[in-house]
Amino acid sequence: MLTPSALCVTKPNPHIRLVLRRLLIGRLVVLLILVCISFAQEATVDSIDVAQLRARAEAGHAPEQIKLARALRSGIGIKQDPIEAVHWFLKAADQGDPEAQTDLG
Repeated sequence: MLTPSALCVTKPNPHIRLVLRRLLIGRLVVLLILVCISFAQEATVDSIDVAQLRARAEAGHAPEQIKLARALRSGIGIKQDPIEAVHWFLKAADQGDPEAQTDLG
């Protein structure tokens, strides 16, 4: 039977350390990919005329509502307005758009 003092003396298993390191690196890579995708989606608003985007969003197009909401949330190409951003995310989410539902949390 191992005593508590014997447990403190045992050396860490290098295999377990390697597995834990790989898990940590894997999670960091996934997090980095998700951040890059988020920035890429928000950066696409720069190339779109905000007036046209707003007109299409007001006409009920969910993808444009999401783009407008992301622009308003981040302040890219338009004055930052998080309250109006939530309004547009809700409009798109009400149409069942999964991206808007994800952005709302």
